[in-house]
Amino acid sequence: MIPSAPRLDCTGTAPAVGYHHFHDDLSLNFQCNRWVQWIGPSAIAEVTELAARCDTYPEWIDGFLGLAEAASKADRRLASAYYDRAAEFFMRPDDPRRPAARNRFAQAMRTLYDVAPDEVPYGGSALPAIDLRQEAESGTTMVVFGGFDSYVEEFLPMLATMVDAGHRVIAFEGPGQGAALEEHGLPMIAEWERPVAAVLDHYRLDDVTVVGESLGGGLVIRAAAFEPRISRVVCMDILDDEFEVIARQIGRGVTPVLRVLLALRAKVSTTVTVRRRAGDGYPGVEREVPPADLVPGDVVVLRPGDIVPADVRVVAASGLMVDQSALSGEALPVPKRLPPPVELVRRRRRDARPALVDAPSLCFASTSVVGGTATG
Repeated sequence: MIPSAPRLDCTGTAPAVGYHHFHDDLSLNFQCNRWVQWIGPSAIAEVTELAARCDTYPEWIDGFLGLAEAASKADRRLASAYYDRAAEFFMRPDDPRRPAARNRFAQAMRTLYDVAPDEVPYGGSALPAIDLRQEAESGTTMVVFGGFDSYVEEFLPMLATMVDAGHRVIAFEGPGQGAALEEHGLPMIAEWERPVAAVLDHYRLDDVTVVGESLGGGLVIRAAAFEPRISRVVCMDILDDEFEVIARQIGRGVTPVLRVLLALRAKVSTTVTVRRRAGDGYPGVEREVPPADLVPGDVVVLRPGDIVPADVRVVAASGLMVDQSALSGEALPVPKRLPPPVELVRRRRRDARPALVDAPSLCFASTSVVGGTATG
């Protein structure tokens, strides 16, 4: 890595970039600040002028491409690279300019920092990764990845600072990210321990610190829950509910409707685990059946990720947590458990009855299991 390449200042000696109001749209304003943070104070006036005259995505794309070209002519290589990245960010997947903009950004950053990606074997394909280190390492090994729309090259000013502090840093793109998606065709997955394990295996790593950026702040927690070689976790920041992010951008009141539609779609396409007996005296045997084949007397087995196929009464449970927000509006999963003892039921009958949806021993059709197990 070239020592003179730009670093993310952590000492407080460089001028503070700050967070600015470039545009009234919160999402667009965030993206503007995103690029300015990497480029530095020199970009503030340029992005301010651009934001004042841009409203549509085509205007943003043309504007950032213009800034990239002007910065390139002025030999401002870092600024030119990030402006190309900003333009690419707003392009549709079928925009013919997109591959060139992405390649200009990636190649400019690799040249500026003198790095080249490795290919980490992964499920018959490969994950791009960059291995950065000093000759004398004094800190822990750090594994870094981004979120839904990032490239590892975008993090190079930050990664260089981490290497300067004595850490070995390995940054990679997992399924659904950067070149893993665009060059290797790997779609996003929730089981993030799988790509992390592939990286740890390839570089023979143990006792690592793993850093997740943006959506990666949620993915890193998932990976740490299943990968024992992860000793420390840094979430920058924690984006733990992509559904809520998308729903809030659509507008108020759409969250319950979307949850119901998704649950209904899942209900149509899934099977149900039931426990049935071949006859009297025979033990129950688990089998998968379509939801439409459920009959009275079936014992339904519920596990994490299942959509409750019908209204059921819990007869056995272990740590069962159910998301029933589409019915009750409750933001958090609710616990479900066995029916209370008879004497407690008699006592409660003298008190005000709770709403049916709040009954702790009832699970309702189209709600989803987020934790624990049960039969009903």
